[in-house]
Amino acid sequence: MLGVISGWTHESLVVGISGALFIIYCVQYNKRRPKSPEVILVVGFWLGTVLLCLSPAARGRASFDHPSIWETFLLIIGELRTFYVLLFLLVCTFFREKRNGNHHTLKKFFYDNQLYFYIIFIEFVFSLVIGFRNVRQLFGIELFSVVILIKLISEQTSFNTVWCRSISIVAASVIILHMAFVIPCAKRSHAQFQDIVTTYLHSEDGVVSFKHEEFPCLVDPYVWRFGGYVGWEAFCISVYYTGDKKPMKALLID
Repeated sequence: MLGVISGWTHESLVVGISGALFIIYCVQYNKRRPKSPEVILVVGFWLGTVLLCLSPAARGRASFDHPSIWETFLLIIGELRTFYVLLFLLVCTFFREKRNGNHHTLKKFFYDNQLYFYIIFIEFVFSLVIGFRNVRQLFGIELFSVVILIKLISEQTSFNTVWCRSISIVAASVIILHMAFVIPCAKRSHAQFQDIVTTYLHSEDGVVSFKHEEFPCLVDPYVWRFGGYVGWEAFCISVYYTGDKKPMKALLID
């Protein structure tokens, strides 16, 4: 059950993890036979992933018309951030080891972290196939880029415990401070959404007007607000609350 629940979360995470686990088991099966509890958890995770991908919302998003694979590729690479930092450090490490005549360290790093690289690759291919919707879709790629980046930095540097602790404290403080601004904005966006739903349910013709919420530039990318995909959002609300018997028409107010 825990495996199913873990796999039934979000496509941007579980598709890549499921695919990477499958590859790892196929490659390393003869070297390391998985134990029964591990097999049960992984199979449950795969089942949760399948159920997630077959859910109405996931199938609905996948059925949207999207640009060609080449245009989707350009959209994805235009939104990635941490992945490029990781790529830059990997290239720097490669040339440094080439200059020193030693490639074993980087090869070992790739081998030890192959699961994470598989996840990033599979998530990238998955996004190419189903089309790119928004940056949430790149969460898995960026998250595991951060994981690999941290491991690469820790192996390539000689920070002592005090340095590591100091950097961790500063990073945690910045994140907490940032979230202290994000959370009130998210609550404001949620309150607006509830007002929109209430107005829609009490309207006779399903017409609802809304204003595009504006947030500070450092907070704006981290807060969802109604109207990003207004047609799809209005359709989902009307189906969920009235079975699409009263189609919702959302009008943006300047």
